[in-house]
Amino acid sequence: MKILISWHRIPDVEVHTTIRIKNIVEELKKSTNVEIIWLICMPEPLIDIPNFGKDVKILDIHNYENEGGFLRILGR
Repeated sequence: MKILISWHRIPDVEVHTTIRIKNIVEELKKSTNVEIIWLICMPEPLIDIPNFGKDVKILDIHNYENEGGFLRILGR
């Protein structure tokens, strides 16, 4: 299962929303494979994208000219 999350900052900051998502994902992982895709929508492009492990992808909205390029990434 792939879960796409559009977010306004890198998810390393634990706030109410990221904590809930983390808890939901942990429950889902008990019964299926889960891949989290964070689409970061900040005003400025990301300079350094941290590694959150093999089940988590961090994508910067600035790396895609249109939705076609982004959707191809999701299909992989």
